[in-house]
Amino acid sequence: DTGFSKMIPLTLIHGFSGSPTDFLQSDCRRLASYGFFVIRPRMRGRGIPGSQDASAREVYDIYDTVKWARSQFSFVSKDHWVCVGFSGGGGNTFSVVSKFGDLCTYAVEHFGISSYSNWHAEGAAGVVSTLETWIGGSSGSGNLPIDIPANYAAREHINSVCKQLKLNID
Repeated sequence: DTGFSKMIPLTLIHGFSGSPTDFLQSDCRRLASYGFFVIRPRMRGRGIPGSQDASAREVYDIYDTVKWARSQFSFVSKDHWVCVGFSGGGGNTFSVVSKFGDLCTYAVEHFGISSYSNWHAEGAAGVVSTLETWIGGSSGSGNLPIDIPANYAAREHINSVCKQLKLNID
């Protein structure tokens, strides 16, 4: 018993190549002591069914975990939701704000991936072919940002977040 009548759902979203176990139980307990119901969703294809998709459908998985928690536990607030993400999870946090901004009370992203096409262009070791596979279906020609710009643009949630907040990122 935490002493709170309603606990605020807080999604902790792991990094691009991480897992929910990146967040320790002690971290979750500490957050619970502040009144948060901690949810650590696992992104698609990382130990659960589904294929990795780099911040596209994953946002709906995240939202579904919050809906599930609210339906299962009467002490989980239906009025608030906090979303926190790191790296790829930060990109997904941008996506949550973009798609569920009216449902997400607070969002905190830590070094979130704001542009998968820029990340591809930087050529980070081991990431280029992963992005091509996750976003385009396979690695190599035909799956580059220049070949399928809409696929990459659909994941650049920072643009819609900035529009919502009336920020200029140029």
